Formats: sequence, C-alpha cells, structure tokens
Amino acid sequence: MALALTGEKHYEETVKDNDCDWAASRYGDSVHCKLVTSLQIVRPEISGDGRNFKGQALPESELGGKQVDKMEGVDQGKLKKWLKRMMMLVLVVMIVLMTVGGGRDDAAENDNNVGDAVHEVARALGKGRSYAAQELSRALSASAAIGVLLTGLYLVGTPVMLKGLGVAPELRPDATTYVRIRGLVAWAALCQSVALSGLLAAKDSLTPLKVVSLAALLNFLGDFLLCAWPFRLGLAGAAAATAASTLAGFLLMLRALKRSGMAPKLGIPKPDELTPLLEYARPLAVVISFRCMSLTVMAKTAGTMGTASIAGYQVLANVVVLFGLFGEPLSQTAQTMLPSLLDGGPDRQAQARTLLRNLAGLAIAVSAAVGGAAFLALQGAGGVFSRDPQVQEILRSTIMVPITISSLILSQACDGTMLAAKEFPLVIKTTLLTTSLQVLILCGVNFFHWGLEVVFLSLAVRYWIFLAVMLTKALSGSGPLGRALRGRGGRSADEKR
Repeated sequence: MALALTGEKHYEETVKDNDCDWAASRYGDSVHCKLVTSLQIVRPEISGDGRNFKGQALPESELGGKQVDKMEGVDQGKLKKWLKRMMMLVLVVMIVLMTVGGGRDDAAENDNNVGDAVHEVARALGKGRSYAAQELSRALSASAAIGVLLTGLYLVGTPVMLKGLGVAPELRPDATTYVRIRGLVAWAALCQSVALSGLLAAKDSLTPLKVVSLAALLNFLGDFLLCAWPFRLGLAGAAAATAASTLAGFLLMLRALKRSGMAPKLGIPKPDELTPLLEYARPLAVVISFRCMSLTVMAKTAGTMGTASIAGYQVLANVVVLFGLFGEPLSQTAQTMLPSLLDGGPDRQAQARTLLRNLAGLAIAVSAAVGGAAFLALQGAGGVFSRDPQVQEILRSTIMVPITISSLILSQACDGTMLAAKEFPLVIKTTLLTTSLQVLILCGVNFFHWGLEVVFLSLAVRYWIFLAVMLTKALSGSGPLGRALRGRGGRSADEKR
C-alpha cells in the first residue's frame, strides 16, 4: 500500500511492487508518496491557500518528512456533549442506587476503582489503540486475578466474616447464601469497572450509558421474576439477579471494547507488568483508606446523638452520595482528557489550559446548581426521605449539607485533575492533614455535644483545605499543571514568532 498526497487532495491506492513513481506519474509532480505498512485513516486539514497540508493519522506515521499531528482540539462544545452523556450515566446510576441497591456512604468520594486504569489507557491512546489495548489487557488481567481471589474468599470465608461482624445467628444462613452468590461474580464486577475505564478513556460515554441502563433493567426484571413472581426465591433470588446483571454488563463492555479496536487479552499478569498500575494503586489505596476512615468516624460520631439524629444522619449521608455523583463526570473528564495533553509539548499544554478553564467553569456551575437542588430537596421534599417529623426537621435545619455537596463537587473536579497530573505525594500529604483535622473536629463534637451541623461542617472543611492546597500548587507554576497554566511559558513556537 502506498499513500499519495497532494496539496489539495489525498488518495489511498494499491500500487504493484510499491511503485511510488507510478503514483507520481498519475497524480502529478507535486505528489508526495510514502510507503505504509497498514491501512491508515488520514483526515486532511487544508490551509487557506490550499498548498500546505496537515494530516492526522492512526497509527502515528510520518508523511513527507513531517510528523502527523494527532492532537484533537479541546472545544467547549465537545466537552459539554461529553459531560452531558456522563451526567445521563450518573442519573442512571442514581436510579439504580435508589431502586435496586443502596449506595455506600463513601461512594461519591472514593469512586476511583475506575480511575486506576483510566490514566494509563488515556496516555496509551495517544500512541494508538493497539497500545491502549495492551494497557487495558494488563489492567483487566490484574483485576481478574484479584477478583478470583475475592471470589474464593467470599465462598470460603463468609461464615467467619459474618460471625466476626456480629450478625445474628438466625440471619447467617440467608446472609451467607446472598454473599456467596454475589461473590461468584466478584471478578466480573472488578473487570467491568476496568472495561468501563477503557471506554471512558476512549471518550466513549454513550456505550457505558447503554450498558448500565440495560444492566439495571436486567436487574429489575430478575428481581421481579426471582423474588416476586413466579419463583419467590427470596434473598437468593435477589443475589442471583444482581449477579446476572453484573455478568451481562461485563460481557457487553467487553464486546464494546472489541468493536472499538481495543479488544483486551486476558492472561496471568507478570510482576513487571503491574508496575504502571501500582504507580496509581498504591497512593490511591492510602488516600481512599484515610477518606473511608474519616467517613467511619463521622458515622460513629452521629451514632452517639440519639435515634432521631442517627436516622437523620443516614438520610443526609445518602443525599450527599446521590447528589455528589454529579461531580464524578468532572473528575472522569479530567482523568480522561488531561494526561495526553499534559505529557505533550507547548501546543498540547495550550489545549490543556483551555480544558482546565472549561472544567473550572463547568465545575463552579455544576456545584452551584447541584447544591441548590439539594437544598430545595431537603427543604421541600423531606417527606420523600422520611415520614418521621423529627427526622424531617433535622433535614430542613442542617444547612451545611448542601454546602458540603457543592464543596464535594468542586473537590472531585480538583481531585481528578491532580490525579491526571500524577501529583500523588501532595494529594497524600493533604489527605493526611485534612483527615487529621476532621477527626479533631469530630472529637470536639463529642466533647462539646455539638449537632449534625458540625459533623457535616468537618467534611466541608476537609474539602475546603484540599481545594486551597491544590489550587495554590497549580497556580504556583510548578508541576505539570503549573507549567500548563503558565500563559507565556506554554505558548507554541508559532505563537512566539
């Protein structure tokens, strides 16, 4: 295959014996002919005079002695379209949490099981989809190996774990059955998260939306058939429905990756292949552990305040989780789009600045809108969350919750940006500092008998300090983000001339 290019048109022709002279005689003296080894998709960009040619190709190649520029423009329209799809995905997840599964208290803050693979896949996509498939294969193989170990743990160790957690003896048989059935697909759940990260890294948010929606529908139908009618299998039926939907979701994600040209190959991961993953996994494990610890201390502090306050805290914590999910698209967008831009030259850093400005504006807008929506929901729709008058009064009077939600969304956008820039040491140190301060505030709640307002204030303070430290680091001009944000230092050579 030889590729012939002119100033105004481009052609792909099969040439016998790779005869470029034949192509030149056919298309004229101005033709540039280059031998290529695989079919390439070339998109021309013609300048105003029609003489200069700038192409984009996958995989990366050189045409006419000049390297092809694959850089995609980061415009606000594309970014808004991406975020719109991600928001739709969040809405589906929220519906699933409310109807078929109750979320964890830390779900909105620690949804980084996808994030580990997003960074490496996003960076590998800059070299081509074959490289991305290799990174994805490495992550999927590691997840599958860990998932198999978890499956074995659930099958063998569930009775011991339930006993250690203090579950009542009469509940243990059904609970054991439920956990074991769900544990059978623990590997699929982990692999599904990694497959989702691959699709998001490829800037495909529509396919995950379809898959999550279909999996939720399968879960709902399975619950009805296996629990309500006609089989009436109880907890075992509910677990089987969820396990089946999880497995279906993973297979659909795998099919989507194959169709997108990033079909992964599973295998036994080698120690040296795990190094890039551990670069993210180790610091994230530290960060998530401390964040979970702070949320646990919050729950224990609220547990000392009486029945009404405990019920109110549970509702408010779930409200934070549900509304906090709207910040996840901002975090995923930063983790998906920024790595390849920050690793590039001045031109790409200029586009990184554009992306960062767009993300900052969208984060502020989403934060204000979602915080306001949470405030209206707690003030006017308390009966949806609880019928107890005391609990409803607690929901209306805890003004710090909407403020905390707004702060969480801003923190998620900042968190995704710092992870994309590999600012792990700073994130870890700041997390240790903010978690320690939050624990001190919660100790004060117990000592001075403060209410839920201060409990959620402690969480908001953690977000405020995190934002202040990260913004100071970025605006100081040091690190990948600092270099990208420097106006004059990030200009391209053409701009300087």
